[in-house]
Amino acid sequence: MISNATFIRQCLIEAGSKGVVSADTFRHRKENDVLNHKGTYASYCKLLQILRRLKWIEPTGQTETAHAKGNGYQLHQPRTFYKITSEGLARPEEDWSNPRLVLYPRPENYERKNYHKPKPKVSRIERLKKIGRYRAPTES
Repeated sequence: MISNATFIRQCLIEAGSKGVVSADTFRHRKENDVLNHKGTYASYCKLLQILRRLKWIEPTGQTETAHAKGNGYQLHQPRTFYKITSEGLARPEEDWSNPRLVLYPRPENYERKNYHKPKPKVSRIERLKKIGRYRAPTES
């Protein structure tokens, strides 16, 4: 399975200087069942924003008015066409498979923490002793 960014790259290369609209590429990806996980359009737009920050894609300058479904209501933001830059074409396939890692690189000795490991069982009395709030029962 190819990543979303690699799919965007393929669409941009096919379109050439004409460019593509992000909503069209997302719809094409969803309709062709290439996307086998539940990705939202918001996360797709966030990915495009990362690609823009890396200067791998840029707006072509061409826009068209966007309309809401069915009723012809014009939306506030126009549909923007994007094209791939020469810097984006020069990047290797590994970088396109995870552009977030290129934008925010990890240190060499980075080790991911496992937050989901099971915690050791500790009794209530031991927890109270640890924070200094345990009072031993008194004999009457």
